[in-house]
Amino acid sequence: MNVAIAAIGQMASSGGVLSRLAVEFHVEWPLLAAQVLNFTVVALLLQRFAVGPLLAMLEARQNVVREGLVAAEEAGRRLADSEKSCAGKMREAALEAEKIIGDARLGAEALADEQRKSAAAQLSALRAKEMERIEEGRAVALRDARKVLRHDVVSLAAKILLEGVDEADAAKFSAKAVRAIGAMEA
Repeated sequence: MNVAIAAIGQMASSGGVLSRLAVEFHVEWPLLAAQVLNFTVVALLLQRFAVGPLLAMLEARQNVVREGLVAAEEAGRRLADSEKSCAGKMREAALEAEKIIGDARLGAEALADEQRKSAAAQLSALRAKEMERIEEGRAVALRDARKVLRHDVVSLAAKILLEGVDEADAAKFSAKAVRAIGAMEA
């Protein structure tokens, strides 16, 4: 390396065109030689460890693609053969389908009658269930209304008693309220 740097430095000092260019562009020959050497080392390392493996990988990928194209062509041929076979089977299936459709129409009519009867029975059962639910809801609403009414009667009685009713009237009023509440619960 030192020999190469010395040779370049000697050429630069000889005074030719190269020397003038070196002076004009401020070239330092030892530094330039070191950079050329570094570039060469890096280029060789990249070739060995990056570009070479990358090219090998691309070649392998191209081989895979080629094999895929060959397989696709073969699959195309097999598809054409199976389409021919399929056309014959489709004709047979169409004849069989016509027969099945005729049988299905007869069965469908019988099934439709049966389903109409079943739907009518389900509708009747559903109506009965809904009537039960409505009746239960009415009973719950009536129970809730009685609770609210009892609470209002007790509140009213408490207000009247607090406003200054004597003991005899309060006892009569309490007895009437208890009877009224008992009548509501029945």
